[in-house]
Amino acid sequence: MRQKTIQVCVDYELEGKRLTTFPAEINVLERCRPIYEAFPGWMTSTSGVRAWDALPQGARDYLVALERLTGKKIWLISLALEKPMRLLPLDRSTHTPLFMSPWKSRTMS
Repeated sequence: MRQKTIQVCVDYELEGKRLTTFPAEINVLERCRPIYEAFPGWMTSTSGVRAWDALPQGARDYLVALERLTGKKIWLISLALEKPMRLLPLDRSTHTPLFMSPWKSRTMS
């Protein structure tokens, strides 16, 4: 991802009140205004990255922020748009790859 800023919808506002869950009904959603949190992006490629520490700082900060927002640990990230897709499985507690050396590529078709 090469973006200067990444906008993530974190809540919705309806008639001056903040909703912390996604509106379940379309007629309610149509009246909502999304509330965004902005995160610094990164302008460098992540293609070929094989370790957490090799990710751009902005990418690492973004992933940690997504964990905070969702309350879930990220355990797998995609590193490239091309196929076969490179995946980096992460240790859920330390953000380190589950396998370090030699790099064993995992692919998805």
